[in-house]
Amino acid sequence: MARMNSTFFEQHVDFLDTRNDHVLVKTHGYLTQALEHRLAENKVKVFATYRDPRDVVLSVLDAAQVQRDQGNTKTRIAKVQSFEDALNFVRQDYDRFFKWAEVGQLHYISFDDLALNPESVISRVCNELSISVKPGVVLEKFKDKQNIRRFNKGKPDRYKSELSTDEQALVLSRFPDYQEFVSSL
Repeated sequence: MARMNSTFFEQHVDFLDTRNDHVLVKTHGYLTQALEHRLAENKVKVFATYRDPRDVVLSVLDAAQVQRDQGNTKTRIAKVQSFEDALNFVRQDYDRFFKWAEVGQLHYISFDDLALNPESVISRVCNELSISVKPGVVLEKFKDKQNIRRFNKGKPDRYKSELSTDEQALVLSRFPDYQEFVSSL
């Protein structure tokens, strides 16, 4: 599997323009100029997932530990060692998220909906893409969590049992812009 980073998009954007079918890309990457232009021209559709920042911090801490356990100590996420590191990591991700959101025309998906009602999310995405797919067919492969490349825990509201009240408040105090944005969706 090729890493779908910003450089990949810039190098392959002409190829993507020649496609008559749908190309699905999952990324945490930066919005490139090439993608920004295609988004503005309605040549691509972007679906952005949003999630409670308290759960995101926990997910980052988990993912960092998994990376280190696998010997991947040089990746950006593997360098997250503390709660404060996780907050800083999430801040950078949210700054990237806002760059995508500024362009507009994004379709937003709640992580909770994705985790709890995946059939509905798949139907919505397929409808937006004007394709006909049975959600059950798509989901069949993912019944085995081993088929999800970086499956974490996939549980909404983990923060309620895993973060102290003070930690929850700290997270919320760091991301009021993000909370305000997603509450408007």
